[in-house]
Amino acid sequence: MTLGITNSFTGTVAGSGGVEAFVVSFSPAPAATLFTSGAYTGYKITSSTTMTVVSGVRDVEYIVVAGGGSGGRAGDYDPPGPNDEGKGGGGGGAGGYRTATLTAAGPGPYPMTIGGGGAGVTKTVPTGVDRPWSNGSAGSPSTLGSPPLFATVTSTGGGYGGGDAPPGGAGGSGGSGGGGRGEAFTPPTSSYAGQPGGASSPPGQGYAGGAGGYDGVGPAPGPGSSGGGGGGANAVGGNGTEVFIPGAPIGYPTAQLNVPRGGAGGAGKTNTWMGTPLALGGGGAGSGDGVQVLGGVGGGGRGTYGSAPTLWATSGTVNTGGGGGGTWGSASSGAGGSGVILVRWLT
Repeated sequence: MTLGITNSFTGTVAGSGGVEAFVVSFSPAPAATLFTSGAYTGYKITSSTTMTVVSGVRDVEYIVVAGGGSGGRAGDYDPPGPNDEGKGGGGGGAGGYRTATLTAAGPGPYPMTIGGGGAGVTKTVPTGVDRPWSNGSAGSPSTLGSPPLFATVTSTGGGYGGGDAPPGGAGGSGGSGGGGRGEAFTPPTSSYAGQPGGASSPPGQGYAGGAGGYDGVGPAPGPGSSGGGGGGANAVGGNGTEVFIPGAPIGYPTAQLNVPRGGAGGAGKTNTWMGTPLALGGGGAGSGDGVQVLGGVGGGGRGTYGSAPTLWATSGTVNTGGGGGGTWGSASSGAGGSGVILVRWLT
């Protein structure tokens, strides 16, 4: 049930067996959804607020998800050249995911901060001009509680997707790591291979991002590279690679056989606290060309896979902590999705 909460709202949960009612209030008024499922009552909080326990004591379970990182944008040359390396922007990592229980939570304030997603990398130059490399941006942390009642629970923002110029472009570390930038030059003609994905740091809040791929694999190497996927709350991001496709993939001549395929975003975690499955913390997909690759379940954005606007990267879903998709060329990278906090207790 969605509830418009006012500054003076008090949610009262009647106790059983003579247990004192558990009464909470919020200030300022948050964007929130009140839910009851089975023996539990709780809230999904999507804007920063302070929950104050007015009376009663309960064990309060929580899920705290930070904001996701945005995708990176690989630089490229316009018009494309033989060593154009601009297809492999890494996907953004999902925001850190933490879940546990505040034991015997009693009267007092419990501040909640909802982290924002990293801003996407926007197009900065017109068609006909070489387009610069750029890493994405990390997401912001989400927090719950503060001393002296409880130590603050902090979920770290998702790592940025790689996109910086060689030899840079590794994915950023974070709650889940961002995907690495791809590389179009084929070793050993270049010293630059696809860049590694970022780590989950601190560990335990997510998974690492995938590595970027380099061009030149197979019998018909193509002009481009592939970005690694951002890590998710439940799985690592996929590595960028090339895929054999006979015929004429999007934007390529018939002779093109291998096309860069971005790494998939790592999967998020699914809970059923609200009575139906809710997936959170999906990593953003890396970019490629000709093959659509989706972000991880749990709000991860897809990567750019062609020059048409309908094929560009998408942002992580709001209030999931999903990472944004990587990109190249004229397209902007996907922004990270904002975070979310869920709390529940036995009625």
